Amino acid sequence: MKSLLLLLLLSMLAIVRLDAQELYHPGDTTKGKNASYYCMDVMPNRIIRVRNIQNKDTLSNMYFEDGSMVPLDRWLGSTRNYEYSEFVQAFKDALTLQELNQLKTVRGSLSVNVLVDKAGNALELDFVFRKDNPVLSKFAPDRLFQLETKFKKILKLNISESDRKIKNLKFMVVITFMKDLK
Repeated sequence: MKSLLLLLLLSMLAIVRLDAQELYHPGDTTKGKNASYYCMDVMPNRIIRVRNIQNKDTLSNMYFEDGSMVPLDRWLGSTRNYEYSEFVQAFKDALTLQELNQLKTVRGSLSVNVLVDKAGNALELDFVFRKDNPVLSKFAPDRLFQLETKFKKILKLNISESDRKIKNLKFMVVITFMKDLK
């Protein structure tokens, strides 16, 4: 009887450990049924960038159609064509109540890098967050894909005339957990 109880206890501990496992490790691809995500270090052992392996543009820089690089200090003239609150709400809706409450107490943020087409519609996204984030580091690839799909429907730009010569226009939007999730 004691050995049976011990076996049950060890089995439960193993299940809890599997549930607590981080899914995204720099250099690895995490696979789901609907999507797979490649993970890379932004700041070693601190910040990671997770992108869908279907993304074609994996560069951080932007380039003009003539091949020259857009200066890093150039401000985009394009404007947001979505409500920030709608973006935050989509993120909240992707979380359980427990995950939401957990993130409200965590210092940090979720940065979403967005690549848009010439009409201003989101084509590709990648996510940047702390490697030790108690929620996002455990987000299954299929859940991340659902979030990516929702964000692509929301995140749009009104492309300015001055930005039309940029080949792959990119912007970033950030959710700060302690501020935006209240």
